[in-house]
Amino acid sequence: MIKIIFLILTTTLCAAGQAAIFGDGNPDNGIEDQRHQAPAEMLKSVGTIYCDGALRGSATHVHTATKTDPSVIVTAAHVLYNRVDGQAFEDCSYRPQNKRLTAIPFAEIDRHAYQPLSKNRLHQSENDVVFVALKYRLYAPSMGLSIDSSSKDELSLVAYNGSVDAMHLTENCMRFSSVSFASERLILHNCDAQGGASGGALLDPSHKNIIAVHGGTFFVRSQTVNGSSNALNVAPAGSRANPESWINHARKVDQPMINQLRHFVAYLAKDSSDQTRSLGQIPEY
Repeated sequence: MIKIIFLILTTTLCAAGQAAIFGDGNPDNGIEDQRHQAPAEMLKSVGTIYCDGALRGSATHVHTATKTDPSVIVTAAHVLYNRVDGQAFEDCSYRPQNKRLTAIPFAEIDRHAYQPLSKNRLHQSENDVVFVALKYRLYAPSMGLSIDSSSKDELSLVAYNGSVDAMHLTENCMRFSSVSFASERLILHNCDAQGGASGGALLDPSHKNIIAVHGGTFFVRSQTVNGSSNALNVAPAGSRANPESWINHARKVDQPMINQLRHFVAYLAKDSSDQTRSLGQIPEY
């Protein structure tokens, strides 16, 4: 009997059975999910993405150079696409703190390299980040982008928690290294995350800066060629993270990402009086 191993990517918008709630190896002791209410001040900087009538992911209000700049959020690029046919959603908005009545429509989506139908899952995750300008200004705190220089392994993730329909914080999770999913552009981590957490912010120890944007979960699928097995090797919630077969990933903030934000903001400021631009039009700069 021959087994073939496939590398596939599940986002946190997939079925609950593919969620990534890690633990101590005993999924039955009830202590696995470490998410809790985010501090009030942190909540002011985060929210959710709604597209075509459904919650698609999380996002964070990012700091720009001046108070006159357009308000910009950062999220995972895949949340803006239908994962079945790869088509972009048509009607998207940002809900600060996940408050339904405060939804702000998107004004413009920055250019990005994410390819929704790509079969190269590792490369796809390395490009799973996008900046979005909002139609109206956010008069709320923002978070800066920061290149991770900490030697500490401990991380925090602020993102949507569908179990309670609120933005939650996971603290004291860890980063991992991997042979299977090695990439200089990704942080592998075991911060608890489920549906709607994609696009959430991985934070530095001060909780004031974004060091990565959560994308989803890597896992390995095995298929038996001469048999009937075609099962996903996804551990149940509460199992230990395994960096070679089942682990969360986030797109790391680097200098190119910071430069991308600067270019986007400059483009928005330069063309702020141009009313002819369409949603999602690729900026030229």
